[in-house]
Amino acid sequence: MQKILVFLLALSYLTSCTSVQQATRSNLGSAKSTAPKNIIFMIVDGMGFEYVKAARIYNGQKALSYENFPCKTRVATCAYEGSNLGKDCVATSNHITDSAAAATALATGVKVNNGVVSRAIPGNNTNIQTILELAKSHNKSTGIISTKLFTDATPAAFAGHADKRKHTEEILRSIFEGSTPHVIFGADTPMHRKYAHKSKISYEFVSHVDELNKLADKIAQGSNCEGSRCAHIYGGFGQQAMIPGAFHKEDGLLLEIASQEEFDKHGVPHLNQMTDAALKILHKNSNGFFLMVESSMPDMIGHKNQQFDESDVTPSAIAVLVREMMEVENTINILQDFVTKNPDTLLILTADHETGGLIVEDEKTDCLGEPNCLASVRWTSQKYEPENKDSLARHTGVDVPLYAVGTGSERFCHERINNIDIKNLALGLETNLTAQNTQE
Repeated sequence: MQKILVFLLALSYLTSCTSVQQATRSNLGSAKSTAPKNIIFMIVDGMGFEYVKAARIYNGQKALSYENFPCKTRVATCAYEGSNLGKDCVATSNHITDSAAAATALATGVKVNNGVVSRAIPGNNTNIQTILELAKSHNKSTGIISTKLFTDATPAAFAGHADKRKHTEEILRSIFEGSTPHVIFGADTPMHRKYAHKSKISYEFVSHVDELNKLADKIAQGSNCEGSRCAHIYGGFGQQAMIPGAFHKEDGLLLEIASQEEFDKHGVPHLNQMTDAALKILHKNSNGFFLMVESSMPDMIGHKNQQFDESDVTPSAIAVLVREMMEVENTINILQDFVTKNPDTLLILTADHETGGLIVEDEKTDCLGEPNCLASVRWTSQKYEPENKDSLARHTGVDVPLYAVGTGSERFCHERINNIDIKNLALGLETNLTAQNTQE
């Protein structure tokens, strides 16, 4: 019977499934589990459907690799405040999620208030177990990767807990005294490194892309491991001016539109390099792994679109954005190659929310079909402080895309789902899909 089930899942995947099979309730890692051995969440912070469209236009109107994944859907993103008691999104609500609440929903399957990091608020204020913590409890390896600080809302929601996303030290304590992921890669500060050095688990530290690559190759050539016996690697690459000489704010790692010389000068890895290294390290665990990869900067570009567009020294916001989106493509190609070689892996690409209200204007784009074509666009979301020229543009409440490939991807073949459905669907657990809008 088990062989028949495996055959049916494989057949469904190969024929680009259009419907989801009923998943049986199971525990992660059990002999009868329908959960994949390896699960990878790639989250593009702020990405809406129009972000993908702009990237496709930049790609010469050629489909991006993830657009050919066998299952695609739309994801409702509301936080608890914009939902019907933590379930359906209320269509008439003016509450829009932030990254902390959205990432918590992805990581835990539970809606919380904006600003909350994987803690039951509203509720009894207890920690909510994340999919990363669940994986580690089954002796799998775990990892988080970010191009901003790894304590920012999205990675923090997978590996940490806090009442408020700004409570960085609380998040750091919960990571290094609690979840202790095997891989932590991203931007960091001296405070981050201080907590990492005091961790209950001993980490090996790297701070340069060359060190990262050498260590990952060394681990890949070594013996397999299980659980806590597997290597714990901390890759902290500081913070840099995002476009040296043009955009001086330090908010994470370099933007992709920065020159390769700047990446080399600072020893900063690209997202695809951090991801490749993480796969080599985590794959050594015989029990499998969970990995969260965040492309963080699209959200920042959406927030600061006006500042980019009105600056005399920076490229336009859309020029900066599509370079980040093409690095998403580079990273997805590495991940998809891993799935091809390791078909017991589920890969999900999605977003936490949309930022900036991007609208692509096809009719005003003269270079359609040409490589490196920059679409004509409008950014439509309001600012948090409309009279302040430096204020950030808001998130929007539109649905975001999700693409899935690999073992269990057929469970995502729906017209629309809710962000709280994703964790259970990935694990092969029974879930009542809750994506229908309701009226107040």
